[in-house]
Amino acid sequence: MVENYEHYWLKFFRCLAHVFRITKPIELVFMRCFRKYSKTRQNDLTSFGCLLFFMIYVAHVMGCIWIKLGHQYPCDERQETNVYNLGLDNKCTQSWVYANDFDVLSITSRYIFSFYWICEVITTVGYGDYVGATTEEYIFSLGLEFLGLTFFSFLMGSISGLFDHKDSFEDLLNEKLDGLDMWVKKIEKSNDPLHL
Repeated sequence: MVENYEHYWLKFFRCLAHVFRITKPIELVFMRCFRKYSKTRQNDLTSFGCLLFFMIYVAHVMGCIWIKLGHQYPCDERQETNVYNLGLDNKCTQSWVYANDFDVLSITSRYIFSFYWICEVITTVGYGDYVGATTEEYIFSLGLEFLGLTFFSFLMGSISGLFDHKDSFEDLLNEKLDGLDMWVKKIEKSNDPLHL
């Protein structure tokens, strides 16, 4: 069976559905690392860590999309000069890869740069050292800025919740009851007869 690559980009949505399953092992690791804290604090720290991991994943995906957008308009210089000599104003606009000579660098260098650029735009720093030139790149940059604003509003809310949270009496009581329950289970296990 021959696969049609024309609609291959639709598999991207399937990857988005799986990203939430990726965070489950990370949640387990965070819960194990933060077990000395109360349950509420564990949940807060775990959700904060998963939020950061999810943002790194989103930056990776957006960096890959930025590279793909950058390879769309190479603009052959010979064609450009021929159009210019004919008196036509149909000048081609090069995308960021070709306009900044990133096409001669390795794919690793392009990926690292695109990840840097995505983080720069998401954090709304925007140094302006490298910008998009095509319409698609402008639209992508606008969407990325709104994504960054949304992410930082969630991030600031979760950080303020982490540091302003005081353990209530119920949280401390539940923590002590969990410890007592563990000791009761250990005592019951030690009283069971050993079977060979």
